[in-house]
Amino acid sequence: MHPPARPTRHQRMSVDARHMLALGKSGRYKLKRDAEAISPKVLAALPNWVALDPTREVADLLVGVDEVRVTSRAGVPVSGRPCL
Repeated sequence: MHPPARPTRHQRMSVDARHMLALGKSGRYKLKRDAEAISPKVLAALPNWVALDPTREVADLLVGVDEVRVTSRAGVPVSGRPCL
Protein backbone atom coordinates (compact mmCIF):
# COMPACT_ATOMS: atom_id res chain seq x y z
CA MET A 1 0.00 0.00 0.00
CA HIS A 2 1.18 3.50 -0.77
CA PRO A 3 1.81 6.00 2.03
CA PRO A 4 -0.59 8.93 2.03
CA ALA A 5 0.42 11.56 -0.50
CA ARG A 6 1.09 15.08 0.69
CA PRO A 7 -1.40 17.69 -0.51
CA THR A 8 -0.32 19.64 -3.54
CA ARG A 9 0.25 23.35 -3.14
CA HIS A 10 -1.78 23.96 -6.29
CA GLN A 11 -5.40 23.25 -5.44
CA ARG A 12 -6.87 24.17 -8.83
CA MET A 13 -6.19 22.34 -12.06
CA SER A 14 -5.77 24.00 -15.45
CA VAL A 15 -7.62 22.86 -18.55
CA ASP A 16 -4.30 21.60 -19.96
CA ALA A 17 -3.62 19.55 -16.83
CA ARG A 18 -7.10 18.01 -16.99
CA HIS A 19 -6.47 17.10 -20.63
CA MET A 20 -3.13 15.43 -19.80
CA LEU A 21 -4.69 13.38 -17.00
CA ALA A 22 -7.56 12.31 -19.23
CA LEU A 23 -5.07 11.04 -21.82
CA GLY A 24 -3.20 9.12 -19.11
CA LYS A 25 -0.78 6.47 -20.33
CA SER A 26 -1.55 7.28 -23.92
CA GLY A 27 1.93 6.80 -25.30
CA ARG A 28 2.91 10.35 -24.46
CA TYR A 29 2.54 10.48 -20.69
CA LYS A 30 4.17 8.35 -18.02
CA LEU A 31 2.43 8.63 -14.65
CA LYS A 32 4.23 8.36 -11.30
CA ARG A 33 2.72 8.82 -7.86
CA ASP A 34 5.86 9.95 -6.01
CA ALA A 35 9.17 11.50 -6.96
CA GLU A 36 10.86 8.55 -5.23
CA ALA A 37 9.44 6.28 -7.96
CA ILE A 38 11.54 8.03 -10.60
CA SER A 39 14.67 5.97 -10.97
CA PRO A 40 17.61 6.50 -13.33
CA LYS A 41 16.14 3.61 -15.33
CA VAL A 42 12.87 5.54 -15.88
CA LEU A 43 14.74 8.71 -16.84
CA ALA A 44 16.89 6.81 -19.34
CA ALA A 45 13.90 4.97 -20.80
CA LEU A 46 11.88 8.10 -21.68
CA PRO A 47 14.18 9.50 -24.40
CA ASN A 48 14.79 6.00 -25.75
CA TRP A 49 11.04 5.45 -25.90
CA VAL A 50 10.72 8.56 -28.07
CA ALA A 51 13.77 7.78 -30.23
CA LEU A 52 12.65 4.24 -31.04
CA ASP A 53 9.19 5.26 -32.30
CA PRO A 54 9.20 7.57 -35.35
CA THR A 55 5.59 8.62 -34.67
CA ARG A 56 6.41 9.86 -31.17
CA GLU A 57 7.88 13.34 -30.81
CA VAL A 58 7.86 13.75 -27.05
CA ALA A 59 7.11 11.92 -23.80
CA ASP A 60 6.20 13.65 -20.56
CA LEU A 61 6.65 12.38 -17.02
CA LEU A 62 3.81 13.46 -14.72
CA VAL A 63 4.65 13.17 -11.02
CA GLY A 64 2.04 13.31 -8.27
CA VAL A 65 -0.52 11.40 -10.31
CA ASP A 66 -2.33 8.20 -9.36
CA GLU A 67 -3.32 5.79 -12.10
CA VAL A 68 -7.06 5.30 -12.44
CA ARG A 69 -7.63 1.68 -13.37
CA VAL A 70 -9.93 2.14 -16.33
CA THR A 71 -9.19 -0.65 -18.77
CA SER A 72 -8.85 0.22 -22.42
CA ARG A 73 -8.93 -2.21 -25.30
CA ALA A 74 -5.18 -2.60 -24.88
CA GLY A 75 -5.71 -3.52 -21.22
CA VAL A 76 -3.76 -0.63 -19.70
CA PRO A 77 -4.85 2.11 -17.27
CA VAL A 78 -5.77 5.08 -19.40
CA SER A 79 -6.27 8.02 -17.09
CA GLY A 80 -4.77 9.68 -14.05
CA ARG A 81 -5.91 11.61 -11.01
CA PRO A 82 -3.83 14.05 -8.96
CA CYS A 83 -2.70 12.80 -5.57
CA LEU A 84 -4.57 14.91 -3.04
